[in-house]
Amino acid sequence: GLRSYFAKFAFRNTTRADFVSEVARASGRDLRSWTKAWLQTAGVGRVRADWSCDTGRIASFRLLQSPSSSGSLSPHRTRVGLFRAGADRKFTLSRSQDVSYAEPVTPVAELKGAPCPDFVDPNLGDHDYALFALDPVSLNNAKPALTGGLETPLARAMVWHALAQMVRDTELPVSDYLELALAGLETETDPTLLGILLGPHSTLRNYFRRYLTPPARLAFAPRLEQTVWK
Repeated sequence: GLRSYFAKFAFRNTTRADFVSEVARASGRDLRSWTKAWLQTAGVGRVRADWSCDTGRIASFRLLQSPSSSGSLSPHRTRVGLFRAGADRKFTLSRSQDVSYAEPVTPVAELKGAPCPDFVDPNLGDHDYALFALDPVSLNNAKPALTGGLETPLARAMVWHALAQMVRDTELPVSDYLELALAGLETETDPTLLGILLGPHSTLRNYFRRYLTPPARLAFAPRLEQTVWK
């Protein structure tokens, strides 16, 4: 689709419709509803996994999507990852499942009966574009996930993003986020991820400076400084 678009419209002005039509022709799919949902609305939807277990097995699993600031829902495709914690506290991927969804509630029947997970990544591998939040069990295990439980930097980055979004959505107190941040920074070894976490425009810096009250900032500053120095 991209090759056709560039060849057909080289050195010419084009419209969005020109681009979408070439991609639609190459894919064999009608993209009119997708164009309306993704390119003619504002904001991004919020997504989370909602699940329950019975006798060590998943009894129900579903994805919940909240509307964007435009009040609209978008079609998505994500990959859900189920992790189990071992005796070494490492989280091992026990199951993954690709899921297409467009409604407020999407049951994932394929995961019913799978072993009950210790951590769920609703956007494994960062395949989807949405604002994700962690379910209560995964949030409770966020600290071990960030301190060696999840072995790949990308998996840990997804947890950092979800936690930051939960603060913005007032689902996680900023003080809890900063405590998790200290623990995660203590053990993080990936230089790229550390650069993101501690860079001049990092969420950690922003939350420390803007979301804490002055007394809370003064109380937290020595611990943050000691961690960063270390």
